[in-house]
Amino acid sequence: MDSNNTNYNGLKSRFSPLGIWAFSIGASLGWGSIVITCSSFLEKAGVHGTGFGLLAGLFVILIITWNLQYMIRNNPDAGGIYTFEKRVGGKEMGFVTLWFVLLAYFAVLWANLTAVPLFVRFFFKDAFKFGFHYRVFGYNVWFGECILSIAVLAVVLLLCSYSRKLPEYVMILAALAFVFGFMICAGVAFCSHDSSFSYSPFFMEGSSSILQVVRIASISSWAFIGFESISHFSEEYSFAAKKVRGILLASVIVSTVVYILVCILTISAYPQEYSGWLEYIRDAGNLQGIKALPMFYAVDYYMGRRGVTILMLALLSIILTSIIGNMMALSRLLYAAGREGELPKGLSLLNSKGIPYKALGFVAAITIIIPFLGRTTIGWIVDVTTLGATLIYGLIAHGAYLCAKKNGNRAVTAAGMVGMVLMGVYAVLLLVPGLLPFNAMETQAYALFIGWSLMGMLYFWYLIKKDKNRQYKDRMVAWIIFLILLLFCSLMWVSRVTENAADKVIRNAYEYHHEHHDATEDPLERDKFLEDQADSIANTTTLYTMATLFVFVISLAIMLSNYRENQKLLAEKAMEDQKIYYRLAALNGNLIALYLVDPETEHYREYSSSKDFQQLDIAKEGENFFKETHDNGLKVVYSDDQELFTSLVNRESVFAGIKKNGLFELDYRLVLRGKPNYIRLKAAIVEEDGKELLIVGLLDVNSQVMHEIEYAKDMAMAKQMASKDELTGVGNKRAYSDLENQLNEDIKAGKVSEFALVVCDVNGLKIVNDLFGHKAGDVYLQKACEMICNVFVHSPVFRIGGDEFVAVCQGRDYDNIGELMDQMAFANNDNRDRGEVQVAYGMSKYDKDESVVAVFERADKLMYERKAEMKAEMNL
Repeated sequence: MDSNNTNYNGLKSRFSPLGIWAFSIGASLGWGSIVITCSSFLEKAGVHGTGFGLLAGLFVILIITWNLQYMIRNNPDAGGIYTFEKRVGGKEMGFVTLWFVLLAYFAVLWANLTAVPLFVRFFFKDAFKFGFHYRVFGYNVWFGECILSIAVLAVVLLLCSYSRKLPEYVMILAALAFVFGFMICAGVAFCSHDSSFSYSPFFMEGSSSILQVVRIASISSWAFIGFESISHFSEEYSFAAKKVRGILLASVIVSTVVYILVCILTISAYPQEYSGWLEYIRDAGNLQGIKALPMFYAVDYYMGRRGVTILMLALLSIILTSIIGNMMALSRLLYAAGREGELPKGLSLLNSKGIPYKALGFVAAITIIIPFLGRTTIGWIVDVTTLGATLIYGLIAHGAYLCAKKNGNRAVTAAGMVGMVLMGVYAVLLLVPGLLPFNAMETQAYALFIGWSLMGMLYFWYLIKKDKNRQYKDRMVAWIIFLILLLFCSLMWVSRVTENAADKVIRNAYEYHHEHHDATEDPLERDKFLEDQADSIANTTTLYTMATLFVFVISLAIMLSNYRENQKLLAEKAMEDQKIYYRLAALNGNLIALYLVDPETEHYREYSSSKDFQQLDIAKEGENFFKETHDNGLKVVYSDDQELFTSLVNRESVFAGIKKNGLFELDYRLVLRGKPNYIRLKAAIVEEDGKELLIVGLLDVNSQVMHEIEYAKDMAMAKQMASKDELTGVGNKRAYSDLENQLNEDIKAGKVSEFALVVCDVNGLKIVNDLFGHKAGDVYLQKACEMICNVFVHSPVFRIGGDEFVAVCQGRDYDNIGELMDQMAFANNDNRDRGEVQVAYGMSKYDKDESVVAVFERADKLMYERKAEMKAEMNL
């Protein structure tokens, strides 16, 4: 292995906020977007239509920006959109994202690299037109110009591979150069023309102004592709990820301003031979030199060679930032995909500076052949970014929606939903024939997109063949996306080809009519001509329809092959899961059923070896776990537990319990063999193959619960016996201590407002014991206790000593404590007259005392005073 490799440390932080802004705006603006796009917009919608359309497009991009910044803040990893979508949407969506982001970024890189010789042609004429040359689709390819492009590629490769900070500095200087360059030139041009100058037409004739604004808004969003590339550098930010929101907003707003400035500059001046700017820019493609570029003509008109130099530097800076920005973004994307194993691992190697030099070399190796293909071919590839950008923006919105919904962020959830809907509408406009009144993509671009999608399907099939651990669980999602794209792109391709063939036939018929307009025309020759033209359309349609059918059949064959593999793997996985269940059941004999549930979709599979459970006739597999569990609960759960079961066994309660405690548990009774059986439900979330899985186990705990119930009864009985005075049946001293402790806790907590203690002492017990024996003494105590209990019917009575009792009065007895004391006096007097047992007593009320002891001591003192009085009365 390369001794310079520092893979163990990963990417290093290096980019400042200003540098990231420069990468964002630099990667999104390029030669085509500046030189061609603005003129195209103006031709389609006029000055106001273009301006308002760009602002409307900015609104759409701001929605995508809001989703993008949320994505970066939640997933600051190399690979940006790809790694984020993979994390929240699954490996399948991650691969789809990877495949189409690669297409878009490579296309923009290639477009700007081949713009270098085009730039030279405009300003330095034939300086690099040397060596062999040939034509590709009408474009002259010169060896010298190819060498120039390769030299620029080599310089950028060296710059990006062996310097940590220099690429950022170059990007910052170049981005500032083109922004201020366009501001200066547009400002001078706008302020210099006289008052008679007219910017009209403000809108184009032939369609409504609203439709023209919508038309520009619907295509201007694609002019921003590349601004999101900074997500691929998020692992290398030297600042907090939360700052990326302001950076992205500054990028898209400044980009929109640049587009508007270029539009103003483009129409600020025109040669005298033209009646207005519209006629001029429509004819610019037929002109040579500086007149072929309207904005350069305007700058030369108002500022002379100095202005042309400024604008040349600005345009050259745009080309340079686009090449560097997209090349570095691609390298980080390839690095991340190599690290994740979806591309060769070698692409994830880093040099001693923490730079993915292998990925940069791969980008350069693929790109080195591009200059030899010609600008026309690259133009078709760039056209593909129209649909590619729609998919990328839609995937950003999709990932943000899933993540925000999971995190409970309503604002981003709404933005994600809106973004997906908007991109869905864009995709329909691009893929359904006849909806757009203009061609957003060339016919050849659809063919290239079909080829790229087919390659994606083949590579995905290859990845799945290697996927022995079945990490691509929802692989059908990727197949369906690829198949839909292939189907609709094929329809658009056939539609465009047929449309072109029909246009050719119309031109042929027009020429034929002008050549054979005399009366001597042979009817047979005319019929033969019309028949040939009809055959031409029919043959073209048949040929391309068959080609589309072939592509579709190949796609279906790949998909069906994968489906068979998938079914085989699913069967193997089910058997393995069943084996695992049997092993668990063997180790844990009370496990009667196990459910594996996908938390997102609620698809579930049940495993059970219990015959009693299998007889319940519950589905082994389904798509809505919690709903079906609720419905089954009403059938098989014991009636007394159904309300408990249905109220707690739902998605919200189960996941809340897992989130709080790591585990959800519930005991209930299931009717097995016609009898209620105690079951313990346990649920937990585990991670399996990088994806969350809900595991729900049902354990037979009937023996354990019944034993616990019996044990609880025995303990309650034992506690009751331990707290009861064996002789009298009232509470003993231990029971009183428990109540005393509870009252003390309530006093500290401020929960007690009123209670009273009545302390009693039995008179004459010693005399009875001495004269008649202890059995008589026991009867004597029982009678004393009966007397006390008959008075304090609603209060607990305790025997706390040999002849001592205490009553704790609350509630009704507390409210009637005076009457109860009178009843005690009456009972004593009556017993005295009959020679029966007498009890001395003292009562004290709680009076904000610190503890029960203080109340007891007052009552006890009063009791002894009363006892002395009773003794004196007996002596008398």
